[in-house]
Formats: sequence, C-alpha cells, structure tokens
Amino acid sequence: MKSVAFLAAAALLAGAGTAAASGAPEHAVSMTLGEREVAQHFVDTGKHGISPGDRNIVRSQVLNDAGKVIGRFDVDCVVTGTGKQLGGLCHGVITLPDGQHVGEFAFDRSGSTRYQAIVGGTRLYAGMRGQAIVETDGSDEIEKFTIELDR
Repeated sequence: MKSVAFLAAAALLAGAGTAAASGAPEHAVSMTLGEREVAQHFVDTGKHGISPGDRNIVRSQVLNDAGKVIGRFDVDCVVTGTGKQLGGLCHGVITLPDGQHVGEFAFDRSGSTRYQAIVGGTRLYAGMRGQAIVETDGSDEIEKFTIELDR
C-alpha cells in the first residue's frame, strides 16, 4: 500500500511529448507521462509513527505513452502535520534525456495533489515554469500526469 507522502510524490511524473488538447491554451512544452515507483524509504525521525519531521524518499521510473522507461523521478517529502492536519511538503526532480524538471508541492490527508508547481528546469527546459497535472484515480500501478511548461 502506498504511503500518504508517496501518493503525493507519485503525482509528479512524466514521458513522451503530446500536443495540448484543442480548446486548451498552447504551451511551449506539453507532455503526458507515467510514473512507476521502484523504491521507497520512510524515515521516522520523531516519536514512533507519522510525526512532524518524518521523511518519505521515493525513486520512480518515468515512462512514455508506450510504457518505455525514459527517465527517473526522485522525490523527498517531509511531514509537517499529523491527524486531521496531516500534510507536508515535497521536492522532486524529474530527469529526462533532454533535461530536468524541478517541482515543489504540498500534500494533505488525501495524499495526492492534482496540480503541482514546476519551478524550473535545465537544458531544453531551462527558463521554463509551469505545472504538473496528475490523474488522481490512484487505481493503476502507473500514475499518469501531464507537464505543461512556458517560458
């Protein structure tokens, strides 16, 4: 079973480029990708169980529409609240053959955040910002998402 922090982290993954849907705004880069978790490590830093300061570190594969691995996703989430206030912050990097995307996002009790900020990138994505839009059904082994970037 995926942890709350992982569900938030899983939301931020990517693959092969696709054109923006008609009627939607044009973006300099729009790609629909998939993410599949390959490793996860929960660091319990305080009292036993989920508590502020705990971390969830996740490594995932990034896949294109054909299911081919084209990159990786590394994410580090820290818990900032528990119980009814469960949540935290995540920092992630998606590494693709033509550059990296750096993202920041929060998670809450639901575990998944549909819209996540892309705050920068390297190489082909240098100077670009935007968002990742995550499909939040959580029913598949592969979590799909779309990255939309502009300069």
